[in-house]
Amino acid sequence: MASADNFRTVIIISDEKTDEQPLARRTRRSQRKRSSTDYSYSTYDESDDLATSDSLESEMERPLKKQKISNLDMILIRLFFTKRVKRRKLKEEVQHLHAEMVKLEIKLQELKH
Repeated sequence: MASADNFRTVIIISDEKTDEQPLARRTRRSQRKRSSTDYSYSTYDESDDLATSDSLESEMERPLKKQKISNLDMILIRLFFTKRVKRRKLKEEVQHLHAEMVKLEIKLQELKH
């Protein structure tokens, strides 16, 4: 059996003071609510369109070109090796610049003494 203590009673009191200050006392729940966002799409305006209608019609009439890459593996391998060569050259350049920097630091130390 349910006792009377299990039920919660909510009492709302409204007087002139609370009616005058509706925004002053907000509940935590109402403060967390997001403001309503308008997700509607804007209307289409022809003046915003950059392409002319004639060019659009001619593009729509043309069938799409089918592109076939028969040697995709070879292309990927070639790309991999070219990137590897570029990386190797950059590493060599960094080593060369590092060696020059060390030489310049040694010269600087000699000039100071």
